Amino acid sequence: MTRDIALASALVIGCSNTAPVEPVAVVASPPLRAAAPRASALPSTPTLPLATEGIDAHFAYLEKMCSPLSRFTAASGERFAACDCCPNYGESCKPQPPGAEIADTVTPMLIVDQMFRGSFRRAGADEMLMITSGCASAAENNGGVWIGDVEGGSLGKLAYESGDHPEACKKLPREEGIDRLLCTFTHGRAATSTHVLVNDYTRPDAGISARELVEVVSELSHVCSRGAGPITDNRVVSTRFADRDGDGRVDVEVSVSLRSGTVTVAALRKCKDGVFEGDPSSLLAAPKEGVLRFVGKPGRTFEPDAETKKLLARL
Repeated sequence: MTRDIALASALVIGCSNTAPVEPVAVVASPPLRAAAPRASALPSTPTLPLATEGIDAHFAYLEKMCSPLSRFTAASGERFAACDCCPNYGESCKPQPPGAEIADTVTPMLIVDQMFRGSFRRAGADEMLMITSGCASAAENNGGVWIGDVEGGSLGKLAYESGDHPEACKKLPREEGIDRLLCTFTHGRAATSTHVLVNDYTRPDAGISARELVEVVSELSHVCSRGAGPITDNRVVSTRFADRDGDGRVDVEVSVSLRSGTVTVAALRKCKDGVFEGDPSSLLAAPKEGVLRFVGKPGRTFEPDAETKKLLARL
């Protein structure tokens, strides 16, 4: 018994003298790396320029909807982007092929007058609005307005508003997510009427009376056809906009020149073949300057202030 205990003790002592086990270093595996993406074989489509002024920008947009493109130079020397096709007539006006030559022309079918980019038909949209001359069935061939969605390097959902052809427009500050244009539009035969309009393209069917702030009439160029009697020469001098009352809505001001006078029987003797010989403005009093103020209201509408209402009554 004593011998067995001694043997067991010897075994325990022998085990305690065993050499220690070498520690094993644990090294973390490197993270798996994602495979590098393969280069696309398809060329990227260039986006249309944000700036919409100048002939180069006009060509960049026009080539997406019309061909062959051409370059028209007015008598003033100003150059315009043009096209020898009318998309609104249902013609097959395909986009201009890349690298195609742009030739000079004296008889364009369509001319780009002005262009804007913004949200015109719905809030949050990225749209192009192009005012064009030509390609209109009316006798004066005044043109219209094209609006389309900007989709990277192309245009989609193109729509045409025939007869909506203002001479000069400015984009108003955005309200309720919508961009509008403050424009002037002049026409007339028996008299010359200049309309100041706010074009809101969320209402494409709104007539000119719904968009009009004021109509100013000049009869001066029609002296010989009107006969003896009173005559006016009222003109729009300029338009401008600002938030005058600090309510967060844009207000519009229209500067006008107002003149009136009388055409006498003696003055009519200066008319030869329907044309007044001399300066017809000599029949008028000195011009008076006036400012018409239209205050912005909810719903993107305008209302003339008290002084403007009085002046409009005289117009």
